[in-house]
Amino acid sequence: VSLAPPQGETDTTIAVPAGASLSVNNFGGAIVVHAWNQNRVKVHAEHGSRGRIEVSLVGGTVTVKASSRQGAPSVVDFDITVPQDMALRLTGTYAEITVDGVRGPISAETVEGEIDVRGGSGIVTLHSIQGSVTLADATGRIEVNSVNEDVELSNVSGQITAETTNGDMTLTGIKSASVEAGTINGDVLYEGTITDGGTYLFNSHNGDITVSVPEGANVTMSGATANG
Repeated sequence: VSLAPPQGETDTTIAVPAGASLSVNNFGGAIVVHAWNQNRVKVHAEHGSRGRIEVSLVGGTVTVKASSRQGAPSVVDFDITVPQDMALRLTGTYAEITVDGVRGPISAETVEGEIDVRGGSGIVTLHSIQGSVTLADATGRIEVNSVNEDVELSNVSGQITAETTNGDMTLTGIKSASVEAGTINGDVLYEGTITDGGTYLFNSHNGDITVSVPEGANVTMSGATANG
């Protein structure tokens, strides 16, 4: 005997104009976004039998949201395919967010859930409270933070600000003249460029800080410790 509620699926594909953006709000479940070379947005959603998915295009923004016929928040797993350069705004409460291959600006925010992004350019902002945040292969103005989990950046270039409270901070393959990265309780690791005239600020209250300085770099270093 299965106690799982009957499941429903929704599939919607709409044509979008050049420069259109995507906005997704999902209370609980998953938001997975892929890229393709078509000027269409394809939305696949798996949800309970009472769930309802709304997809609309207004003023150049494709809006995707879930609701329930009984009023209670619906748990939905979204799998969305978008044009490669589309700007994304993804929000959730108990939502896992995954983005792969999108080359436009990305904003992703959730309260409890991991964020894992590969790609992004321009302004990339990722924020989770109870979840790790991972960013790879991005360029632009980067702002990444968590509260109670690790933050990891790899192969990222541009102006970078990254922080967490209880977790490790790992930055590898970085190309930047401006990096600010820190944690309260955790280790900080930085492997990347150290450019003339650049500014690099790393901090941890309880943890190790490891910075790889390229041979021949022109560096003035200031360091302080309260405990260790």
